[in-house]
Amino acid sequence: MKMFSIRRRYGVLALATLALVVGCGGGDGDEDGDSQSSLIECPADSADQQARGAQVIETRCNSCHAPNTGMQGGYDFTDAAVVRENAEKMMSEVDAGEMPAPPSPALEKSAVDDLRVYLSCL
Repeated sequence: MKMFSIRRRYGVLALATLALVVGCGGGDGDEDGDSQSSLIECPADSADQQARGAQVIETRCNSCHAPNTGMQGGYDFTDAAVVRENAEKMMSEVDAGEMPAPPSPALEKSAVDDLRVYLSCL
């Protein structure tokens, strides 16, 4: 009986430790606790994928984020400097399913991958 009690204590301790580790998030000073970047290292020989990613911005993002559409959120994604400055935010919102905003359909996985490469290579 005493052995079971010790095992139980260690089991509870192990679960509590695991819960603390998982629940702590980033803890690196990042304001939202998420330190993982949505961007990746720019892959070598990715020119075709980058071109497709740029096309995603042109066809899907610029339908709301361009001067002739009222620049939703104040972003003009026809301006390469604006895209470069907001690349991480753009990709994070796509990953979270926040963009493209409804009623626009979500991007297909291949389009998300192309966009990630394009934004990562800017």
